[in-house]
Amino acid sequence: MTPTEPTPSPEPEEPSDAAAFTPEEKSTGTVLEWTEFDPDEAFGPILGELNTIESVGDGRVLFSTFGPSDNRVMVTENGRDWAELPLPADNIIPRHLDIAGNRWLITGPILSPNDAEPVGIPSDKVFFSDDQGATWTELAFSSDDAPDGISGVIAAMASGERMVVAARCPSATAAEAQDQPSRPDNVVFLRLGIFFSDGGPADLVAEYPSWNTTGYATADGFHLTLFSEEENIRLFSPDGRQWSEDSIGYGDIEGFTFSAGNMATIWTTGPTDGDSRIERFPGVYGLAPVVALPDGISWINDLSVGPAGVAVVAQPGTPFGSQLPTELRIEKEGYELRYNEPEGGITLWDLSQDAAVYIFDLGDFDEGTPVPEGVREVEVGDNGPDGLDLLVFEDPDTGHDLVAFSREELLLQIMTAFTSLATDKADRFERPGPEVGWSAAGSDWEWQTIPGAFGLTGLTEMESALAGVTVAVGGDFVIARVQTFGTDDVRTYPAEYSDTPPGEDGQSTSMGFSPQPPRWFIAKVS
Repeated sequence: MTPTEPTPSPEPEEPSDAAAFTPEEKSTGTVLEWTEFDPDEAFGPILGELNTIESVGDGRVLFSTFGPSDNRVMVTENGRDWAELPLPADNIIPRHLDIAGNRWLITGPILSPNDAEPVGIPSDKVFFSDDQGATWTELAFSSDDAPDGISGVIAAMASGERMVVAARCPSATAAEAQDQPSRPDNVVFLRLGIFFSDGGPADLVAEYPSWNTTGYATADGFHLTLFSEEENIRLFSPDGRQWSEDSIGYGDIEGFTFSAGNMATIWTTGPTDGDSRIERFPGVYGLAPVVALPDGISWINDLSVGPAGVAVVAQPGTPFGSQLPTELRIEKEGYELRYNEPEGGITLWDLSQDAAVYIFDLGDFDEGTPVPEGVREVEVGDNGPDGLDLLVFEDPDTGHDLVAFSREELLLQIMTAFTSLATDKADRFERPGPEVGWSAAGSDWEWQTIPGAFGLTGLTEMESALAGVTVAVGGDFVIARVQTFGTDDVRTYPAEYSDTPPGEDGQSTSMGFSPQPPRWFIAKVS
């Protein structure tokens, strides 16, 4: 069946406690019935260390395995019969694959026979095929736009003969590096370039300071979302060349997953304003209705969409963002720094006078920003108290020093307060394990615990919490990959031989985790 238009969800009220919900109470229909199948019979012996599944969006599901000894991509239309897709090279590590249209697109690094691990080597290659993989052509990039090549592809999509590739490109200028102040000093600055090609060399058509992006192509164009330190941006293009943008900021959806219900829909999921939601775009330029999720869902771990419906793996509980404090006060020597008082600001408060001395904006004290008037920064180095750089607040009338805080001291107290509060909340609202959700259209949902859905018996509480599920939706079926972990006995070491905080009798303890072979399940959708 084809998903129908979901009903926009009403604005949520106060977050609900995790303990107030069970899968049965949240479900509104019949849950999926999962049947385990033998992966060796379906895929053949799996030699690759890493494997995953994903939905093409048109009813087909892909299985990918990659490693030094086994790189394959297989496809199924019914969930039972799998066929291997031809790849441009036996030793390519497939990272992005778009086979939804007539022009196929694949990206990934090609390992040399001497490469033992696919980590940190080499740069990505991009290939396209117009004959369903019988022959492949490597996509060239304009030497003027990318003279040093591309470092890594983070989105690749095709619509008809048009192709869009979003890739990181090296940049040597310090001015560009300043756009990302949290970039480690030993990391080469990378700009995000958006390249377009209709079969010839790919030209750079847009450029943004962004660490990551994700997107999807439909018949009416291309849709990208960029994630950076300062804002998130949605990009739209009807042809892959001309792009328009819409800043969505941090208060709006901060999605990380895109999928397709069919060739004309785009779905995205992520946290927004302390809640979790899913959006469904009817094409690149359609307005996005919000899919109705039940209260008590903290965040979405995985999302897949196909003609059969929508499958998610979700974490129930109170949204973490709603538990953090909105205000914080740090007292020292008769003064108080009041964080987020007023909202969006920082106040230095004189406790003896019960009055504000200064009111600053929160951003006035960002690292790398000149300190505001009335404050001076003293670099005391190793000779000062605790070897810390100080922020000294001066009397606005006399210029005399009132009180000094170190940046490290402020950061430590803020993080300690936030961590303590989060720990208290975790104790009060103990989170249950993740759940698998299913909906035919994104409005009515059916929920199952992972142990209950897949018959995982004999797991400890820790092992149950560690279990992870990846889902992929086909035409009338859903595939699930279930990963469990075994826990080793607690091991004890003398405290002097370990960085782990010491336990009883000055000993340090640790617990080992060992991944178990993944288990595979299928559910039919009527």
